[in-house]
Amino acid sequence: MSTAKRVGIIVGVLVVVVGGVVGGLLGAGAFSGGDDDARYRLTGPGKVAGEYTRKGEAKEGTSGRVFTEGKGSGKEIPGLKADGDVTARYASGSTRQLQLGGAYGEVDDPGASAEWLLKEMRGQFSSIGEPQGDPEEFTPSGFDGDVLKCQAYAIETVRMRVCVWGDSSTVGAVSLAETSEKAKATLAEAAELTAKVRSDARVKR
Repeated sequence: MSTAKRVGIIVGVLVVVVGGVVGGLLGAGAFSGGDDDARYRLTGPGKVAGEYTRKGEAKEGTSGRVFTEGKGSGKEIPGLKADGDVTARYASGSTRQLQLGGAYGEVDDPGASAEWLLKEMRGQFSSIGEPQGDPEEFTPSGFDGDVLKCQAYAIETVRMRVCVWGDSSTVGAVSLAETSEKAKATLAEAAELTAKVRSDARVKR
């Protein structure tokens, strides 16, 4: 199987994993709506982090039912009362693929919400790859959220970096898949990328 075809299959799996975990949770009707004074919502802009262009349309919803239910369905993210969700796919060239998934509303405990999401995604990814080391917490330049953690994975020839964040009104995940031997993002670089994606995706309500 060619590298291009392999990464295409893996990216397809990422769509199911990220969309299923975040969207499936909301689609199960587990949350009530957040307060009207929540400051931010999440979008799927046409370009994020300056170089990643969206592939297809972003999926946004106010009910959380825009996703096919995944393995996360019926489980609650601690501390989150969601108003809506978003998922979008992006690419930079032919060797870097990015997936954004997130929910917004009222987040009572951003740290607990992000930690739970990271663990849930680890369980999902364990079926297709191996985690590399332990999750690490970062505070990238310009990041003003409560928490941002990243985990590395190896899936065949593809290296993946998965980062999650939490703040008072959003919880999100960014997955970066790379196949180029010359461009291997470190966890710190993935954290910087996630901070930029978050900044581009969050808009004032």
